[in-house]
Amino acid sequence: MEGLHYNTLVPFSFQDHNTSLSKTPKEKPLLKDPILVPKQGMHFESPEEAYEFYLSYGYRTGFGVSKRSCHTVDGIKYRATFVCYKGGKPRIKPGLKARRRLVAKTDCKAMMVVKYNSLQSNWEVVFLELEHNI
Repeated sequence: MEGLHYNTLVPFSFQDHNTSLSKTPKEKPLLKDPILVPKQGMHFESPEEAYEFYLSYGYRTGFGVSKRSCHTVDGIKYRATFVCYKGGKPRIKPGLKARRRLVAKTDCKAMMVVKYNSLQSNWEVVFLELEHNI
């Protein structure tokens, strides 16, 4: 590659490759894999691992994820709740003008709750709602 520098332009054409933009699939292929969809009874090593999994699921299906709560006893976590970032209802105080926000609450019910299973020393999905409203 002598004579080529990092700022050298190389001509490229889609005709040179057997690629067509019209052949791209309409569905998201990752969602066909049942392993990538959360299920009640799934196990994780930590609540952070469960959060990362639900976060990636939300990304693939088109919604953001927030940590709603994390319950503790004597400083030790035993339950964590992850929800759609549009979950809940907007707080509107009577008599005050509502601020315009980029993200409006739509009372989305999508959530995943994980609880520590002391018998198996892991975190288990104990409640799951996959239905997401836009």
